[in-house]
Amino acid sequence: WELFTLKGISISAAKRLALINFYTLAEGEERRIKVAGQAYKVRCVTVKERSAVISVLGRTKELSLREGL
Repeated sequence: WELFTLKGISISAAKRLALINFYTLAEGEERRIKVAGQAYKVRCVTVKERSAVISVLGRTKELSLREGL
């Protein structure tokens, strides 16, 4: 799980977006993210005020923003 980092969050009335490893994903969106030469299918389950829940290889994980961001 240390392969994935939440870099930022954008929340508006219309959309909730998470910036994960420099890729922007909306809630419910799925895309391939390449890390260390391997592509992973990452699904953004939900975006919260200070975190995002992702699903990778059938497992879910909540990624939090670093303090100070």
